[in-house]
Amino acid sequence: MNTQFLIRGGSVPGTDHTDPGSPGWKNNQDAYYIRSNSEYTFGVVTDGCGEGKHSEVGANYGVKLLDSLITKLYPRYRNLLNADDGNTRSSVFFNRLRDDFLAHIRIFALSLDDSLSNVVKEYLSFTIIGVLVTPTWTYIFHAGDGTFIVNGKLTQIGPFKDNEPPYLTLSLTGIEHFFKVESFKTDNMDSCLITTDGFDYLIASIGEKNPQGNWTIGPVTEWIEDERLWKREDAIRGRLALYNKEHAHLEDGVPFIKRGHLKDDITIVVLKRNNNPSMS
Repeated sequence: MNTQFLIRGGSVPGTDHTDPGSPGWKNNQDAYYIRSNSEYTFGVVTDGCGEGKHSEVGANYGVKLLDSLITKLYPRYRNLLNADDGNTRSSVFFNRLRDDFLAHIRIFALSLDDSLSNVVKEYLSFTIIGVLVTPTWTYIFHAGDGTFIVNGKLTQIGPFKDNEPPYLTLSLTGIEHFFKVESFKTDNMDSCLITTDGFDYLIASIGEKNPQGNWTIGPVTEWIEDERLWKREDAIRGRLALYNKEHAHLEDGVPFIKRGHLKDDITIVVLKRNNNPSMS
């Protein structure tokens, strides 16, 4: 699949986390991971719970764990995932992925503290949106809020009641959650974007100037159609940082910091069909 699809990703912290002018700031609580090989293309984004003191730990561990598990499980479930009725039977794979994921998370959690509920709350509550492209089917799986865009059609997941997304790891505390899965024929897949809920601020800021006033925040389509974003692996993060970089400004001789429009951490993974085999 690494010759059929291109995949890129990027992430920046929101201004509510960097908090210009404040004595302290939080880490970026989002994370992402991408992989493309001869059999499949995979991407995932995670968003740590804002109430967790160290939820960036779980977000970063989670993306790498999902990549590792899919690498191990895909060969065993290859035929099922690519079968004509794979979209109706894919729950077998994603339930196994969930169970193995939670088993590893449990071991990791108990290495930090005897109280699973405390560790899940402080370290391991995070949303998940992933995309797995196989030769026959493309699967988008998610647990929590965020957004995905397939062939230009935007689907928003959430918001949820009381701002409590269904974190998969809550299953370790007795609140059962499972991956929800959407399926698309890969032959019909031209592009796909998955992103955390910070994307809402980006959509709301389309047409606005960045803090330095030298760049206008572009439409959603730019993340797929702007060829400059596909020439460098770090281009998406660079564009997001440009949109959100704080800027020292003077007004009537009084200095202040102009903050970017993206208040929440934002992470984007985007893939598109490769119409130029020389690109990789």
